[in-house]
Formats: sequence, C-alpha cells, structure tokens
Amino acid sequence: CFGGTGVLNLAITGGDVLGVVSFHGGLTQRAAASNATAIPAKVLILSGGSDDAASEVGELEAELDAAGATWEMSRYGHIEHGFTEWSGGAYDARADMSSWNSMKLFLKELFEMGVVGTTKPDLPLDEASHAPTVTPAEVVPSVAPTTVAPT
Repeated sequence: CFGGTGVLNLAITGGDVLGVVSFHGGLTQRAAASNATAIPAKVLILSGGSDDAASEVGELEAELDAAGATWEMSRYGHIEHGFTEWSGGAYDARADMSSWNSMKLFLKELFEMGVVGTTKPDLPLDEASHAPTVTPAEVVPSVAPTTVAPT
C-alpha cells in the first residue's frame, strides 16, 4: 500500500533508480506524472482489478506514456486491495503468486539482462533462415512458481 504508492511516486518524480515495482499501491494517491518531463526508471505496477477506479488507471497510463516512461501494469480481475497480505481479508493466492513471479522476472530482466524496455533482445540469427539460433527460454529463463505457506 504505502510502499507501492511511494515507489510509484519515486519513479514519477525522477528518483535515481533503475526501476520500481508497485504492489497494490494507491494509484490515485500519486504525484501527477503529467508534471514529469521524463521518467527514467522502469515501472511495474501490480494491482487488483477492483482496487482503483478505471478512470484513474487510464489517466496514469496516459501520463506515463506522455512522460516517455517504460512501464508495465498487471491488474488482477475481481481482486481487492492488499491481495498479497496473507493475514488480510483480501488475500488471493493466485494473484499473489502471479504478481510475485512478475516481479521476479522484471528484476531479473532489469539487473541481470538489461532488457526491460527494449523491443527485443539482440539474438544471434541463422544466416539462411534469419531465425534466432537460441530459444526464448535461453534468453529469458522461466521463473519457476514459488509455493510459500503462511507461518
């Protein structure tokens, strides 16, 4: 909640970070991205579909685009605010695992591969067929699901 809102505001205000991940942050309680001239940090937003008003989400997307941000947003249908909090009434295991794996892939791409925001990674191509000589799994290894039980 507060952390998700905070990192989104950090990115929007030009914080000196490579990327941010916002878990169920308050999308309506953010700095106006329309005031930003550029947003250099990569942004991943993971939010419940029933968490924020659709008009606010559309406004945020337009502002991020206008500021030239590289962003990705996953919204989980019929999911409320706080879906990753095990002891909370809105906990949802599927959305929790999906969002966690999205974050792991985002961070792997950002820190290990440097491909977040690029159109396609440079791949070695076969001269005759022009097809990649590596498989997609070699470029972006799969992120194995993690099963975690509350303690």
